[in-house]
Amino acid sequence: MPRTLGFACRGIATAVAVCLASAAVAQESQPAPPPPDLCRDAVDPYNPGMERGRFFAAAGVDGEIDEGEFAKNRDAQDPFIRPFDRWDAAKPFDRNANGRLDWIEADAYRQDLRKRVLDRFDTDGDGRLGPAERLAANRALQGGELTAPAKGRRGGSGPPEDAEAPPALVRRFDRDGDGKLSEEERRLAAEALQQDHHRQRMIEPFDTDGDGELNEEERKARGEHFRQRGERMGALLEEFRLRNFDLDGDGTLNEEEAAEFTRVQKHMQETMQSVERRINDWDGDGQVTDEERRAAQERWQKAQWRIAVRMLRYMDADGDGRLTPQERLSFEDRVQDGIRKWLTDFSARYDADGDGRLLAGEHDAAMQGFREDMNRRLASADVNRDGRLEPKEVLTLIEAFAQEAGIAPTKDANAEE
Repeated sequence: MPRTLGFACRGIATAVAVCLASAAVAQESQPAPPPPDLCRDAVDPYNPGMERGRFFAAAGVDGEIDEGEFAKNRDAQDPFIRPFDRWDAAKPFDRNANGRLDWIEADAYRQDLRKRVLDRFDTDGDGRLGPAERLAANRALQGGELTAPAKGRRGGSGPPEDAEAPPALVRRFDRDGDGKLSEEERRLAAEALQQDHHRQRMIEPFDTDGDGELNEEERKARGEHFRQRGERMGALLEEFRLRNFDLDGDGTLNEEEAAEFTRVQKHMQETMQSVERRINDWDGDGQVTDEERRAAQERWQKAQWRIAVRMLRYMDADGDGRLTPQERLSFEDRVQDGIRKWLTDFSARYDADGDGRLLAGEHDAAMQGFREDMNRRLASADVNRDGRLEPKEVLTLIEAFAQEAGIAPTKDANAEE
């Protein structure tokens, strides 16, 4: 992961459905016993750690589930396949159309099912199922209402989301000449763009003799470049620190001022750690385990193509599908300018007395505002409302920050078709 993040109508409709279901149950002279909790682990709460273990136990040595294994696992002692699961509902998530599901594809199937359950039964819109909502959802799952074949969903033979590339990338990486990029061509393109990233950032700007390698003098020049860039970023942050915490204006922070800065800094760090948990803590226990970090790494590896295309839109000034060292350096300069703009705008938002600084009691308002702002951003980016952020949602979050900071795509020709 990069370091650099119609409720009313739906609520009325689902409330009516739940009320009708409740009325029907009330009219029964002998109420049916409640169904088993089919939602737990597989739907709400979705527990990807446990589900992943069950999946690989069902998949066997090849790490994938075919139709036969799908049916057989239903009778296992601790199955991944639940009574409501259907192969024809899961098959559209076989993106490479090999007749089997790997864990990434099976997880997408589970995520899609969770979204549909919440869309229908989460009447209060809080992202989870209460007792009455859970009862209705379990009855629907027991009756097979929610796992009909996934008609119209993007499946194995179709391209994944964000598959369409800028024309320049198609021209560069379309090896079979069919005018589009296959999944294998996208994979190779993502790898090539990553190699370009390293070369254009770490080699080419400093390779003065053009031999493709850095000698000792060129390495020293590279080190000096990044030292100076780091100093410029440090000076930017120091400017913010002194302007908003140097109460006596002597150009340094005394013990009391430094303590106040540390307090605010700690609060901001805790807020950002909560963002990290939102992205990686998929079982919702408040901790990010090593297994969850590995799963997150897999998700980001799967998103390499999406990341490469998004980055190119912001950096490729001439739209030729390649980045020059100058284009990359220009982008880094724009990022630093954007950070300065965002910090300035953020300070002004909580500068109650209009003196251009955040002082004394204004710090508390800024900290609270920052936390509330991040929570709003997270909720907005979480488009599937599952309480977590997938890579594409994180990229949306980051791009929203970039837009506010004035960091815009460089050329309309780079936009995804």
